[in-house]
Amino acid sequence: MRGFVSRGIALLALLGGCQADVSVGRPCATTSECSGTLVCRLGRCRVDCVENRDCPAGQRCLLDATGAGACSLDVDACRTMSDCPSGLACVDAACSNPCTSVTECPADSSCVAGSDHVARCVPGTSDAGPNDAAALDGGSIDGSSVDGSGDAGSRHTIVSLSAGTSHACMVSDLGEIWCWGSAEGGADGTPTTSHSQCMSGSPCVTVPTRAMTHDAAMLPAPLFVQSVNTGYNDGVAIDATGHVVAWGGPTGFADLVRDGIGVPLALADRALDGDGFAYARLVGPPISWVGWGYDDFMQVVVPAMPSVDTTVLPNGRPDMADDVALGGQHACAIRNAGEVWCWGHDEVGEAGVTPPSEVAAPVHVALHAPATELAITGNASCALVGTEVWCWGDNAYVGTRAAASDTATAVQVTLPAGTTILHVYGGACAGTTCAEDSTHAFWCWGGNGGGAIGPTLSTPVLEPVLVPPLAGATELALGSDFLCALVGGVPSCAGQNDSGQLGRGTSSVSEMLGPITMP
Repeated sequence: MRGFVSRGIALLALLGGCQADVSVGRPCATTSECSGTLVCRLGRCRVDCVENRDCPAGQRCLLDATGAGACSLDVDACRTMSDCPSGLACVDAACSNPCTSVTECPADSSCVAGSDHVARCVPGTSDAGPNDAAALDGGSIDGSSVDGSGDAGSRHTIVSLSAGTSHACMVSDLGEIWCWGSAEGGADGTPTTSHSQCMSGSPCVTVPTRAMTHDAAMLPAPLFVQSVNTGYNDGVAIDATGHVVAWGGPTGFADLVRDGIGVPLALADRALDGDGFAYARLVGPPISWVGWGYDDFMQVVVPAMPSVDTTVLPNGRPDMADDVALGGQHACAIRNAGEVWCWGHDEVGEAGVTPPSEVAAPVHVALHAPATELAITGNASCALVGTEVWCWGDNAYVGTRAAASDTATAVQVTLPAGTTILHVYGGACAGTTCAEDSTHAFWCWGGNGGGAIGPTLSTPVLEPVLVPPLAGATELALGSDFLCALVGGVPSCAGQNDSGQLGRGTSSVSEMLGPITMP
C-alpha cells in the first residue's frame, strides 16, 4: 500500500503545477541540488521509490549502496559494464550499484563498488548497511536479535506480509523471510527441526522462523529476497538478484530452490502464488508474465505441469498486463489502461463467464470505467473502479445483497454513501475481500472463518463491515480463515489458529487481532 502512496506523491511532484520537473535526470552530488521531492541517487536527480510500482510507467526502482531506492532513467540502460560510469555495474540491463547484489562480507568489512565496476568487501569499513553481512544477518538467523514485542526489533523493520491457506510469511527491510503456521508440504520453507504438531494434526511452526535454503549447493544460505507471496501449501519469492525462488507444493517441486519450476526464467520483479500454480513478471524487455504449476482448470494456459509459458491475450503476443492477481484456481489481469481479463476455473462466475465453465482463453469482464487494482479470492473477483469496488462470482462473496444468485456480471459493492476507496485486498486462498477508504479504515466482506473480521459475525458476511482493529494498517494479507496486518508497524494476526497461523507460539481455535510473537 505504501508503494501506491509513494508513487502518487512522486507523480504529483513531477506533474504538479503546469509543467514537469525539468531537473529529473540532472547530474548531482547531493539532494540539495535537486528540486521538489527529487533525491540525488546514483549520481542523478531521481524520483524516490521503494519498489517498482512507485515509479512512472516503464521505469524500475534501483537501489544504491545504502539500500535507498530511486527510479531508473533512460541513461541507466546498459549492455556491458563499459556502458556504466565508475562505481556502477550493469545489473539486470541497468547501471546500478553492484553492492546491492552482494550478501556476504566479513564482520569487519563492507561492500564497496570500485571504478572497475566490481563490488568488493573492504576491511575496516563496517558501517551498517544493506550489503554488510553483519547488518544482513545481525545474529538473527535464529531469531536472537528480535525483541519479542511483536515487531522486528531495532534491527528489523517488517515491510510486507503474505498469507496462504494456513501459513503466513513476512519480509524484513533486510530481505529476510520469516514464516509460520502450517508446514504441510513444506509450505513454510523453514527447517524441519523447527516443526511441532498443531491442533490441526499437521506439522506446524507457531512462531515466525527464518526461512532458509535446504540445499546450499543450489542457492546460498541464508536467503534474501525482495518480495514473497504464499499460496496453498507453497510459496514463491523474488530473491535479491531477481531470480524466482519457490518452495513446497507443486509451485516449487523442491525446498527453496532458485527457478524451482524446473526451467530457467529470465529475471523477474514480482511473483504470485495461487492454489498449486504461480505467475512471475519478467522484467524483459518486453515485460511479460509467465505461469507454471497445476493447470487442471486452465488457470496457467499451458499444457501441463511443470511447463512454463507466457499467458497470451487476444492480441496474440505475450501478455503486457499492467497487473495480475490470482485466485484459488483462476486469474485476472488489468491491461490496456484498465481493461480486466480473467481465465481459469469458473464455478460461480469468478472468471467472468456463465458458470460452470473452464475458461481456456482470457475473457473480457465489462466494467463501466477503467480498473486500477484487483482483489481476487477463491470465490469472487473484485476490481477498484475509480473510488468504487465492483465484484463478480459467488453472490455471498461479492459484497452486496443485491446479487440474488451467483453472477458473472460485475455488481457494485454496497458501501456507505460518500465512502472513497483507495485500495482493495484479496488472497488466492482467502474467502474475504477488504477495501481501504480515504480515512485508512478497512471494510471487509465474504468469509469470516475464525471470526477474522468480527468474532460475533456469521459467515459469510454479505455486505462490507467496518473492522476497527485494522484502522491505519499499512499492509494487509488475507489467508483462509485468518488475516495478518501491519498495524502501527507491528505484524498482527486474527482468526483461525489451529495450525499456529497467528504466530503467537500456540495453536488454538481462534483469536482476535493481536501481535505475533517473535523468537
